[in-house]
Amino acid sequence: MMAQEKTRRRDSEATAAAIVAAAAELFSQRGYDGASTREIADRAGVNVALISRYFGSKEGLFEASILPMLSINRLLSHDMATFGTRIAGYYFDALPEKTADPILAVIRSSGNEAVRAKVRDRLRERFVNAIAEKLDGADAKTRAVMIVMVLSGVDLMVRVLGVVPEHDSERAALKERLAEDIQKLVNG
Repeated sequence: MMAQEKTRRRDSEATAAAIVAAAAELFSQRGYDGASTREIADRAGVNVALISRYFGSKEGLFEASILPMLSINRLLSHDMATFGTRIAGYYFDALPEKTADPILAVIRSSGNEAVRAKVRDRLRERFVNAIAEKLDGADAKTRAVMIVMVLSGVDLMVRVLGVVPEHDSERAALKERLAEDIQKLVNG
């Protein structure tokens, strides 16, 4: 491969990455319908035509920028006997700062049916099905759905809205209770 081709590929990869990063931030801030492709391109420092070239459409860009962030694989990669503890730690230990938040993007984009359908499919595949595969018992899918429903509520209240107990003792009690409740669903 010629040096010029390598440079072009690296440049196109960097351009695509800049577009994805800008889109993720703007979809998080304004939702799908509130973020224009022109604004995304401006934030990425590229020509708006490159969005179509690299992603096909604004919908394709949403899929590339937000949907990959909707995953629970990291928390599922260890023994399920401690899943409840890992989940509770995620929500009640120090939360990472994010410039792009997939849950905010989903909430702010939920009025768009095409986006809602893509998110629904992704959540089934990457959350419900992924959790169900790790569970034993005939009702694994039902318990997986319940786990996702509980986590959705916790995510909204704790991480998105910031409704967190003011006192460490309350926070510790909630963390412990969440860990126990999730683990009960895991264990069946």
